[in-house]
Amino acid sequence: RKSVRFIFNMYSWRTSASTLVERAELEPLELRRHTERLGYLYKIYHNKIGVERDHFIQPVSKRITRSHHSKKLRDYNCRTDVFHNTFFPRTVREWNELPADVVERMTTADFISTLQAHLTTV
Repeated sequence: RKSVRFIFNMYSWRTSASTLVERAELEPLELRRHTERLGYLYKIYHNKIGVERDHFIQPVSKRITRSHHSKKLRDYNCRTDVFHNTFFPRTVREWNELPADVVERMTTADFISTLQAHLTTV
């Protein structure tokens, strides 16, 4: 809410923050973070950034079923909640839940746009 007031430069208590949020038409922060996490994992999976893929993510198998896509990753075995909610375990779980038509996009831009469309309809 403070950021929306900053965007519009309206700090008066008389101005409704809810109205400013609607007027700004911003995506919710949770949705933006979700998209960024999965976009980053997509780039790691396809070796588009300098992160050693094999150190952090491992493909499961190439077998495709109705409930799994061809790019499914091995889940992390987490013993603590702290580790369970870190980037790789959390994002791998989210990645494995995506439908095949989202995961199997050829370009990063295409993946991001398809992912955003999927996340806004879910």
